[in-house]
Amino acid sequence: MYFCKILQHIQPRVNLQTMIYGIVRFIFVVLVFWLASCSPSHQQAEEYYNQAIDLSQKGKDAEAIQLLEKAVKLDDEYFKAWYALGTINYHSGTYYKAIDAFKKAVELESEDYLANNYLGLSRARVGKFAEAIPNFETAIEVCPDTLLPGETHTNLAASLVQTGNIQRALDFYKSGLDILVRSANPKDREIVHSTYYDAANSIAGAGALSSALPLYTMAIAIKPDFKEAMHYLAFTYFNLGQPDSAEKYWYKALSIDSSFYMPYGGLSKLRRSQKRTPEANNFLGLSEVYRGNIKVATAHFQNAILGNPAFGEAYYNLGLASVEIGNYSLAQTNLKKAISLLKDSHFPTAALSYMNTLQKNKTDSIPVQQSQSSNPIEKSFMF
Repeated sequence: MYFCKILQHIQPRVNLQTMIYGIVRFIFVVLVFWLASCSPSHQQAEEYYNQAIDLSQKGKDAEAIQLLEKAVKLDDEYFKAWYALGTINYHSGTYYKAIDAFKKAVELESEDYLANNYLGLSRARVGKFAEAIPNFETAIEVCPDTLLPGETHTNLAASLVQTGNIQRALDFYKSGLDILVRSANPKDREIVHSTYYDAANSIAGAGALSSALPLYTMAIAIKPDFKEAMHYLAFTYFNLGQPDSAEKYWYKALSIDSSFYMPYGGLSKLRRSQKRTPEANNFLGLSEVYRGNIKVATAHFQNAILGNPAFGEAYYNLGLASVEIGNYSLAQTNLKKAISLLKDSHFPTAALSYMNTLQKNKTDSIPVQQSQSSNPIEKSFMF
C-alpha cells in the first residue's frame, strides 16, 4: 500500500519528463529534415526525382532510372527516390538492382509497407525466398488488414511453400484470401478465383496434393467455367490414385471447351493406367488435333483402330483428320466405316457429305463458302 502511494507521487513527474523529452525530440527531427530539405543538394535531387517520375509515366524508364541514380547520389537519404528507383527496376525486370534500391529504402523507413513488400517480391523473383519472408512479414505487421496486404499474405505463402513450410503457407493463403473476399472493390474480388488457383498450383507443386484439392475446388466454385482449374484438379486426383474423380473433372473441362487439349492428355494417361490402350491413343490423337499437330494425331487414331478394330469414334476422328490434311481417299474409307459402326450418330454422315462437297468444289475450281455451323469438322471430334 505504501509502495503504491510512492508510485502515485512519482508517476506524474515521470510522465511530464517523458512528454518534454518527446516534444524536444520531435522538434529536433523536424529541424533536421527541414534543414536537409533546404540544402541545395536535396533541392537538386528533388528536381531529378520529379523529372524521373514524369519520364517513367511516359514509358521512358531507362532515362528515369538515370535521373533517380543522380538523385540518390546527391542525397543518399532521399527515401522517395530510392523507392521509385526500386519500383522502376522491379517492373523493368532488373530485380537485383531493385533489391539494392529497396534495401536502402527499408533502411531509411523500416516500417514502410510498400518498400518491404517490394523488397520481398524482388527477392522472391530471384529465388531468395528465405530472405523475402521477413520482408513480407514486416509488411503484414505494419499494415495487417487492407487489400494490398491481402496480396502480401499470398506472396508470403508462396515463399513459405518454396522453403517447405506448407502448413504455415496454407494459413497465410487463407488469411490473404479472406481479406481479398472482403474487399469493397469488385475488381479486387475478381482476382479471388485466380488467387485460389495459383495457391493450389503452388501447394500441389510442393507435393502437398491433398491440401491443394480444396483450393482448386474453391476456384471452381467462384468461377464455374474455370476449365484450367478443373484440369489440374483432375490431374491432382489422378496422382492421388482417385481415377473416378479425375475422369469426372476432365470430362467437365471438356464440356466447357471441347478444343481444350490438356484434358485429352490426362484422359489418355488415365486410360493407359486402366490398360485401355485404344482409348488412350484416341485421346492422344485428340490432344494433338487441338494443338494443331494433325499428322501426329492421325498416327494415334490409327493405333487406336489397331488396338480395337470396332472403335467407331477413332475411325470418325481419323476421317476428319484426313480431311484436314487433304487425304480424301483415307477420309472416305474411315468415315464410311464410322457410319457403319456409329449408327446412332449423324456426325459421320454429315462429315462425309461435307467432304464430298469440298472435293467437288475444288475439282470445279469453285471457292468454298462455309460458316462455322456448316463445317462439321469444327469442334466435332469424338471421345
